[in-house]
Amino acid sequence: MTTDRQVQGKKAELAVFGELLERGALPYLPLADVEGVDAIVSVEGGKLLRLQVKARGVSGGRDSKWFRVQKLVVADDFFVLCVEAPQGVVGDVWVFPSVVFDAYATRDPKGIRDLKLDAGVRKYGQPLYELLCGFRNRWELITEYGSYKELLSNPENLEDILAMKEALEAPEEETMTLDEYERRREARV
Repeated sequence: MTTDRQVQGKKAELAVFGELLERGALPYLPLADVEGVDAIVSVEGGKLLRLQVKARGVSGGRDSKWFRVQKLVVADDFFVLCVEAPQGVVGDVWVFPSVVFDAYATRDPKGIRDLKLDAGVRKYGQPLYELLCGFRNRWELITEYGSYKELLSNPENLEDILAMKEALEAPEEETMTLDEYERRREARV
């Protein structure tokens, strides 16, 4: 029997695949999801990337920023796409190389990885959704994979570069001065 949760999860996958097609990446879908791979994507130069799509907040769920991966493959060519879908409506997609997902996720004794973007504190007292904001809707990590591949060996460098890009692209009303940033940082530490 198909549940509403499964339907909403498939809806999130299709939204991701549609976005990738719009951006020139060709997703190939396996007949069975037995290895945690929802798609293989052909990108520039014929490179193949493996994708796992995770949706949260479907079926009216409240936790739209908490993503769980049962068996995480940590490899340069493996990505976890975390889809926020509050009330079943597809919203932001967090495009995480598996090495980044692994670096920030918690692990239980069975090896299950949980990434709670709105909980936890990592650096400068920031919640993860602020710290990792550069990965939100960052489709070029896949479509321009060759430009980012070397950075995958150091998740913190990739995180910093994407945060700078995010800041440069942010609307003016969402930006803050360096003084304001330092005041907030000191207040949290």
